Amino acid sequence: MKTNAKIYISIITALFLASAAAGYFVALKNQDGARVIVEQISQAFSFAKTWNSFSIFLFIFLNNAAKALVVLILGILFGLVPLIFVFVNGFAIGIVAFVALQKIGAAKVFLGLVPHGILELPAILLAAGYGMWLGSVFYRSLKYGEPFKENLLLALGKYLKVILPLLFLAAIIEAYLTSYLLHSIK
Repeated sequence: MKTNAKIYISIITALFLASAAAGYFVALKNQDGARVIVEQISQAFSFAKTWNSFSIFLFIFLNNAAKALVVLILGILFGLVPLIFVFVNGFAIGIVAFVALQKIGAAKVFLGLVPHGILELPAILLAAGYGMWLGSVFYRSLKYGEPFKENLLLALGKYLKVILPLLFLAAIIEAYLTSYLLHSIK
């Protein structure tokens, strides 16, 4: 019996929004701590500052593709990995968004996030939602003997046909268009 993954995608999306709001609120209440966290994140990726656009594209795409696949597959651990991944990343995005809004303003934050984010975020949330769904399917396969392999293949098919292409397009936009847009406004 195939289960509808939409409910799990909805739960993951709600968790992301709630954790991003929580991160933003925590940053608002502890602005100095938030700036330190964002500086640490920035330093962790400083190695890419000298890279050309293609290297940045390749890094972003491979990094996101690998994380999405791992989150989807490790969802079989009863959905815990996707839940933790989405919560931590949503919280961090909330903190980064607060600091970025203070530092560079809403226009640059919008141009820096939205063009690629409208593809990347749904792709990651789909991967996590399908991962959480796989956790449910795996549990039912253990408890009730329901088939697992066909559902795993269905989720992997969604990864290959939907998630991976979205991540590919998002990485192209982020590597090539985002820097242009950010430099075009003063």
